[in-house]
Amino acid sequence: MRIYWAITLCLLSAFFSGTSMAQVPEKQKPINSLEELSIAIDQIRLRTNTPGVAVGVVQAGQPNWRYNSGIANIQSKISLNDNCQFRLGSISKMFVALSLLKLEEEGKLSLNDKVQILAPEIEFLNPWEATEPLRVVHLLNHSSGWDSPHFNEQKALSATPIAIIDALNAHPHSRLSRWKPSSRVAYNNTGFLVAAYIVEKITGEAFESYVTRSFFEPLSMNSSGYYFSDTYRESAVSLYINKQEQPYHHLNNRAAGGLNSTIGDMLGFAQFLVSEKTTSIVGQNVLESFRMPTGTIAAEQGLSFGWGLGNQLFHANGVALYGHEGSLRGASAMLIYNPEYQFAYVIAANNNSPAVSQIHHLVSHYLTKGIMVPNVKAEREVSQEDKALSGWYKNAAPISSTYSIVSTIVPWQLLVGDTSSTIKPLVGSPPRILIPDANKGFKHNTIGLTVLLPIKGSEFGDGIYYGPQTLIKTNIVSALLPLLVVVFWVLMALSSVLFMLIWLPRYLFKKSITCQTVAYRSWPLLSLFIAIVTLICLRIITSSPNMYSIAGSVSLLSVLVFVGSLGFLVSAVWSVWMCYKLRKLPINSFTKWHTTFFTLSNLLLAILLLSNGLIGLRLWA
Repeated sequence: MRIYWAITLCLLSAFFSGTSMAQVPEKQKPINSLEELSIAIDQIRLRTNTPGVAVGVVQAGQPNWRYNSGIANIQSKISLNDNCQFRLGSISKMFVALSLLKLEEEGKLSLNDKVQILAPEIEFLNPWEATEPLRVVHLLNHSSGWDSPHFNEQKALSATPIAIIDALNAHPHSRLSRWKPSSRVAYNNTGFLVAAYIVEKITGEAFESYVTRSFFEPLSMNSSGYYFSDTYRESAVSLYINKQEQPYHHLNNRAAGGLNSTIGDMLGFAQFLVSEKTTSIVGQNVLESFRMPTGTIAAEQGLSFGWGLGNQLFHANGVALYGHEGSLRGASAMLIYNPEYQFAYVIAANNNSPAVSQIHHLVSHYLTKGIMVPNVKAEREVSQEDKALSGWYKNAAPISSTYSIVSTIVPWQLLVGDTSSTIKPLVGSPPRILIPDANKGFKHNTIGLTVLLPIKGSEFGDGIYYGPQTLIKTNIVSALLPLLVVVFWVLMALSSVLFMLIWLPRYLFKKSITCQTVAYRSWPLLSLFIAIVTLICLRIITSSPNMYSIAGSVSLLSVLVFVGSLGFLVSAVWSVWMCYKLRKLPINSFTKWHTTFFTLSNLLLAILLLSNGLIGLRLWA
């Protein structure tokens, strides 16, 4: 649904820019027992209108705990049970990374091998290949620079599962490195699909077969797989969007997001990650490499808070947590683990509500509340060079080039002082406290990992690495102007609609307003009407079970979005001309100035959309 929210952000939702689209969880009293935890899970499920949620917890020296809340199918009212299989989305990536690490441990490849050498048949374009070649590790740490998969890459190519090579050959155009591999990080699904294909090339067997033989079978994960099998069909939970049941989709990027499993199976996998012992599966050093940031310039310079190899980094009560989130249409999940304190947990739900993230917050704080962690202290004095980092920053590594405005419209502000340093987005979250580390960076104030590093003289100018983000320094005007344009447009649009409810009845029933005055006021409203129609089309697309097919093809709705985005620009320009042409109309000054400002806001927004590639938007490209 990223495209819908991208346009909505620009056209309607400026006041909520940079905030989560999820509901904000209510204040929750501390959880002191598993019984209290189960009650809180029920409350979250009901509050978020989630049909069903399953949770499992692993703790050293204690039996595994599992809790099922709600139902697997709304129509049949089948309750969730331990045999129910969920779709786990991007948690699948953990098995891709582990497969390659296992092959490296066996001496069959190196993560530093060039992708072009290992798989020359895979089409991609890296303008820096001669000096900065794309390597396997860049596929796993999201530093390839590739664009987010396009809609036509994700639409079903067949009613049955297709081979990885066929999926990769279908639409290679997104595999263009937008920056030097390893220099910046942006989450990317396609890299893991290519990585899975390399597993097939090295082993000579299907990726799914390799994972089953190397991980599922040794870990007794007998209810896990990647296909719509008889076992899955009999035990799968139904997936829902707005209580509408979703059909099973055979994902083209199956290896990167198509895993089906039970909570019990995933707890077995989580326990394997927590133990970190050398086993017949992989050695201890593999599991250590698995979760740590590596293979990027930032990691080489000391950044330790960022993407691992198929791992995200989380934290609670000063304790670092590792794992991955997963999301598909109608499904969401998380797997979190900490080998140091020997605990892990898995959460899965059969819709896309914020239930999983809210339960994650509860469970993580419950499991870490008794852990004593050392206070994070400064390791050096703040220098003038540090203070010079203060200023405004914008995201220089958007996940999608087409919808980059989603992550760039809200700027970040870094303030470095003698006694206190903070960084925060303009809106959306509170300041994060930074502590000077031993070198030139800053540590997270609770877990003590280096989270921020300065960048000097890069290809895009001065900036910072902040966690997995690459931020470029900018001035206050450049930082705030896009957001101000959107806010200005929203205010003018809302006020114009309110005024229309006054003057339109007067025109229709009292005839006290001339036709020319109505035309003067109506032209900028035409732009608003076109914007609303375009948003409605996008909403219908993103709500459809066939979203990828509709958006990834030349369909009625995708064409309407294309025409609507063009129409907004044309109508905005035409409104300016009409405003100038009718400038001498004998109307009151307030009406004239308000209409002029509304017309100007349409033009400014159209220019902003045009500069971000959202005019003439071809979803199918």
